[in-house]
Amino acid sequence: MLQIKQQLERVTYIDTVARALCLLKLLAISPLRVQEAAEKLGIHKSSASRLLSTMRDHNFVRLNSNGKYELGYAVFEMAHALSEGMDVRKIGRPFLEQLNKTSNETVHLAVLDGIEIVYLDKIDTSRPIRMYSRIGKRAHVYCTGVGKALLAYLPDEKIDQILAQIKMKSFTARTIVDREHMMNEIREIRVNGIAWDRGEHEDDIYCMAAPVFDFTNKVIASISISATITYTPEEELAKYAGLLSQTAEAFSRAMGYVGDWPPPVRL
Repeated sequence: MLQIKQQLERVTYIDTVARALCLLKLLAISPLRVQEAAEKLGIHKSSASRLLSTMRDHNFVRLNSNGKYELGYAVFEMAHALSEGMDVRKIGRPFLEQLNKTSNETVHLAVLDGIEIVYLDKIDTSRPIRMYSRIGKRAHVYCTGVGKALLAYLPDEKIDQILAQIKMKSFTARTIVDREHMMNEIREIRVNGIAWDRGEHEDDIYCMAAPVFDFTNKVIASISISATITYTPEEELAKYAGLLSQTAEAFSRAMGYVGDWPPPVRL
């Protein structure tokens, strides 16, 4: 909402196209009556009415049963066409490359598939380190940084469904196997925007991860920086938390995300 206001304020002479685009963003937040749309756009009610009528003729908006305008089917058709052409691995690759180059640590891109994560991409460190992860391999959601970053930004009901299907077992002495402990960690991730795996899947491997969102403002992937504490102590790895968060945000923006950062949680 703040971004839309800033866009309106930056343009001195807003043309019809600019108004229509801002109006679509406003309607993506909530349906509006003509007067409400006029007030938010800073234009006369008659101008807002003409604009909405034109957009309605082209199916970009529709009038609901409450007398408010909402997004029309043309928007959904375009969104579907966009999503079909968006390859998260292809779009994410430059962000991973920069993250790897800056940190000289192993970086990952992962997605949630059912109750597991799948590694879509990986760029190794130049150091002689071997990790469990590889492209196409699956891992548990509850004991990996990328998994916890994905889990934390799902609705609570979905988290409950996933955890109910998992028998949480220990891989190391640090693996979290208690549901209450896991939920506490999820709440912490939602505050900080960063998920940690402190040797919970592999003894010597520490990982911090951040979520990636798309144009629907839903979490679709996560990226991580992983290191072995033999070369990189936890406090050194933690220095890249800001870079990781910035990279996740830039990646999300490239996927069409327009919300605040860190993103709000959908409970």
